Amino acid sequence: MKYNVCVQGLGFVGSAMAIAIASQGHGKYSVVGIDLDTDEGKDRVNKINQGLFPFATTDESLEEALSQSVKDRTLRATHDVSEYEQADIVMMNVPFDLSSVTDDNPTVNWTPFIEAAEQIAKRISPTCLVILQSTVIPGTIRKKILPIFEKYFTERSINSEPLIGYSFERVMPGRDYLNSIINNHRCYAAVNEESERRCHEFLSDIVNVEKFPLLKLSTFEAAETAKIMENSFRAVNIAFIEEWADFAETVGIDLNEVINAIKLRETHRNIARPGFGVGGYCLTKDPLFALQSGKEFYDIADLSFPFCTLAVKTNQQMPLRCLKRLEESLGTLENKRILLAGVSYKSDVGDTRFSPALPFYQGAVAKGASLDLTDPLANSLFDLSVEKEITSFNFEEFDAVIFAVNHPQYHDKNIIDTILNVSESVLIFDACNLIDTIGIREHVNIKSNIYIIGKGRVV
Repeated sequence: MKYNVCVQGLGFVGSAMAIAIASQGHGKYSVVGIDLDTDEGKDRVNKINQGLFPFATTDESLEEALSQSVKDRTLRATHDVSEYEQADIVMMNVPFDLSSVTDDNPTVNWTPFIEAAEQIAKRISPTCLVILQSTVIPGTIRKKILPIFEKYFTERSINSEPLIGYSFERVMPGRDYLNSIINNHRCYAAVNEESERRCHEFLSDIVNVEKFPLLKLSTFEAAETAKIMENSFRAVNIAFIEEWADFAETVGIDLNEVINAIKLRETHRNIARPGFGVGGYCLTKDPLFALQSGKEFYDIADLSFPFCTLAVKTNQQMPLRCLKRLEESLGTLENKRILLAGVSYKSDVGDTRFSPALPFYQGAVAKGASLDLTDPLANSLFDLSVEKEITSFNFEEFDAVIFAVNHPQYHDKNIIDTILNVSESVLIFDACNLIDTIGIREHVNIKSNIYIIGKGRVV
């Protein structure tokens, strides 16, 4: 027997999850990806139906799995919400946003999330299992989602309890995109025993449970908190290193050397490294979620999360600190020409959501600089055009070349040779640990045109 699975939302998480279910489900699942009838949604649906992943990716296994799943007719995409009527399982992968991540008092933008839940609740059968994957503030499922399903079940004269589960995603776009779903630890929680049993059965078909056994959490709130706390830990770790990077550059200490020494301790191996900035959809907002939960659901007026709040603000300033160091190195940014290499939010992805490259660009332009942007995977930065090939630029024509993202494409021998041989009038500004990654530190130690975040000027 084949089970019908609807995946709501074909973004960076939903599209990859749909492929994982279709390709790893042992032939048990017929998967339909559903997205909005917008220009963006139409593009995603059309590409998936052609066997093309809707976002730039370096994961060949993901692309191959998608192509094969479309050929095998185990995966298709549509805008037709009536597909929920035939679903045995629905996976909900929709954005959960705050009004702002820079305001002191942000609020949750509930409307799109509630509308997405209502779209499902109006149509599913009483036996359909709904699993949410979105990162949400603690209390969301019990206090927002369950009441929506209970309301529509009552209106539809359905007497049974809705079957609801929560299993937050840990998708990691990049070369191991698909693998990060299949071979990764997975947690879940459910509203009742039947939901729990079916969640476990379904996820066990997708995840390699022999190596990565599923972990059942006791409540929705525990599962919701687990996701935002792990992301908050990462954000605080990065912010912690940022202040040490500023110190190291000021006094002339090589912070990467220091971190290498610290990492020898088993308890400290996940310490972060200095970098260009924090971007993407998770770390820029998730540390603020617990505070929102207290306000929205638990009426805790005096709740505070000073570390998480300060971490978000500190990380927002990272690209501007890089800009400050660049200005100090060049003397001025007025009439300077700069090449910014890497505009995505992390290595090996083309995602530019909340990319630190944008505030850096805006700050540099405001100071009179002109910038060219290049990235092997990103097509644009907001409304700015991005050149894919860094080799199309002559480094000698710039006052500074900034490596903001450690893309593997920048490990090419021709680029290494260019870094080593460019005239010393061109500043090479390494904001992503590229020089150590490609192993040329000893070759640049005598050059005066190298600046490394976490160290400062090499000479």
